[in-house]
Amino acid sequence: GNVPVVSFIPEDMELLSGSPSLRRRFLDDLLIQTDKEYRASIDSYEKALLRRNALLDLLREGKTTRASFAFWDKLLLKHGEVIFQKRRLFLEHLNEKGLTHSPKYTVEYLPKPLSEARLAEYEMMAGHTLIGPHKDDFLLLVDQDGSDTAIDVGRYASRGQQRMAVFWLKTCAVQELESSLGLLPILLLDDLFSELDEVHRSRVFSELGAGQVIMSSIQVPDKDLLPKDLEIIHL
Repeated sequence: GNVPVVSFIPEDMELLSGSPSLRRRFLDDLLIQTDKEYRASIDSYEKALLRRNALLDLLREGKTTRASFAFWDKLLLKHGEVIFQKRRLFLEHLNEKGLTHSPKYTVEYLPKPLSEARLAEYEMMAGHTLIGPHKDDFLLLVDQDGSDTAIDVGRYASRGQQRMAVFWLKTCAVQELESSLGLLPILLLDDLFSELDEVHRSRVFSELGAGQVIMSSIQVPDKDLLPKDLEIIHL
């Protein structure tokens, strides 16, 4: 909490092709650092969700009634709306950045909106809370070859394209933290250049901002690609 940091590690490749929980974590980790109201709503929502799911178990066993859900449902609806709106606004900002980027990126938000009627409907089907921000997801799309045809990066892009897309998300996170906190985060890049050709490696350096960057690589890129102020430490 003292020094803002954004990192890329090889496991981050699962951000686009892995479980939706990884994408929600990306949103939460960033917004919790920049928005106190978001942090408070996430905490309250998760506590209410745990309590509500416990009540659903008791309801199936006949040990409670629907009336006992009223307080927790109100908490879910209240804080779920805050989480939804702040995620929506942030992803809209990503879209604004993505449309001016080359290649163009588009983020498609896939929320699971809450309402009293939907809560009752879905719980009867599964016995636990199936809708709400804890089930949200998003897709990252990229334009192909300068055309207007966009593909789902997680499913159809090459490994190099996926790596550059995750790197783009990380640079957006750096900009968001700088804008919100007034501090330039440290950017940590672990083995980013793996699976990237020289064109994409050059693009990485061109997209680095003014902040401090620490990167690791098993091989040094072509010296013509390297910034003049880069310090190389061989281990």
